Amino acid sequence: QSTWGELKNMMSAFLQSESEDDSVEDDETIEGQCVAILLLVARQSARQRFYLTRKSLIHPQAPNVPWRCLINDLSASSYINLMGVDVNCFWDIILPPFAVRCSQECVPDSTQQRRCLKEKSTKKRIMPPEGILCLVLLWLCSCSEMKLFSMIFGLTPAPLCRYLRWGRQLLLETLLELPECRVEWPSPSRMRTYASMIQSNEPLLSDSFGFVDGVHLPVSQSSDRRIDNAYYNGWTCSHYCSNLFVFAPDGLILYCKLNCPGSWHDSVVAQQLFTILHASTPEPFSLIGDSAFPADKMKTKILTPKKSNSINTNRQHAIHRALTGQRQAAEWGM
Repeated sequence: QSTWGELKNMMSAFLQSESEDDSVEDDETIEGQCVAILLLVARQSARQRFYLTRKSLIHPQAPNVPWRCLINDLSASSYINLMGVDVNCFWDIILPPFAVRCSQECVPDSTQQRRCLKEKSTKKRIMPPEGILCLVLLWLCSCSEMKLFSMIFGLTPAPLCRYLRWGRQLLLETLLELPECRVEWPSPSRMRTYASMIQSNEPLLSDSFGFVDGVHLPVSQSSDRRIDNAYYNGWTCSHYCSNLFVFAPDGLILYCKLNCPGSWHDSVVAQQLFTILHASTPEPFSLIGDSAFPADKMKTKILTPKKSNSINTNRQHAIHRALTGQRQAAEWGM
């Protein structure tokens, strides 16, 4: 406030000294420039008032920091709800190779250069590998603002963003090398195993080995009209990218098609899947889907519930109920 008052007094004295020699038009010009300076200073002071400071946060290595309470609880439901993986997947599958990369790689600093905190600094890395992995998985499964992640992990925005950017790259490199994370089309013997799992729940479906469904993820509106038109979905009146997944009954992803324009219909996104079903899926195996997929082209490869006005027999009604009930597994996977 004292700086603000001093600036106002200096500008007033400057205007008084200038007004003795200059015209009214010059005075108005100087006043406009001073107002612009005042607005700029006000904006800068407002930005400083909204900074998140270190003393306002819990220390990231404190035993009661929220993220550590989450991972130490070892609750399967909490892990799946907040991070999208279970306890075994987090600790036994992803974390070991992720931790190795953390010890070998370098944290990017604010200038985007690579520097290794382990070798070139006497300070220890603030976040351990399990904390960085928890940060990335929470961010991927959440739409929360970054200031909430600062409260959870005890980091101010700058180091938080650096750890998040670095952790995302490490996680991608880790998943690309893990055989457990590979998306592969099953062999005929594996299809029979999956079909037996589905048949144990619904005897009428003897040869279905998986579930197929699409999902639309919201994206920002582009300033480019062509891109904006491609990702605009007229059905929902919003902007999305279209994705397609095939799930096995044990939860594995057998096929995926990602980041297609939101204006595409599920049947258009699934063109590559149709080719795989024709070329790599022997009879009589099939998938279970919804009515978005064309029943005429893929009636033997993708089983869909019939329309209510086309059900004429008791058996058709029973199969309709079986397909409707079983395809809910695809919704759970989303």
